[in-house]
Amino acid sequence: MNFQDYIGLPYKEGGDTLAGFNCWGLLRHIQRVHFGVIIPEVPISDPVASAEWFKQGYEGGTIIPVETPTHGCPVLLKGGTLPHVGVYLDLDGGGVLHALEGVGVVFTPKFELRRAGFTRVKFYKYSNERTTGTPQEPLPDPPGH
Repeated sequence: MNFQDYIGLPYKEGGDTLAGFNCWGLLRHIQRVHFGVIIPEVPISDPVASAEWFKQGYEGGTIIPVETPTHGCPVLLKGGTLPHVGVYLDLDGGGVLHALEGVGVVFTPKFELRRAGFTRVKFYKYSNERTTGTPQEPLPDPPGH
């Protein structure tokens, strides 16, 4: 399945399968299936727990904030009372794949994130590249590279 195939899939509270995703479920699914990174299930409705993951990282490594995202970077978005997460993809000039309640899975170009209501956007990368992917299946190159 390519990344564009996710666009339009339904939103489902607690969802982390192709039958429906919430934002954290989509982040977990994309990281596992496309980048070989296993991240824990965190209740996105708990702002403290989700913020802790971005501070503490994942099993086998940590994540660090970066100014310039690369393909596959986790993204923390803030625009309302609860945090929101997505995955940065180097597609169509770059943007965030994320699941919105009442809408489903969407791709928002990076330059439109603030206009979409996300007042704070933070990009992260994995600090130990050796823990992403597997020896049998290396991380894929972003399109156009």
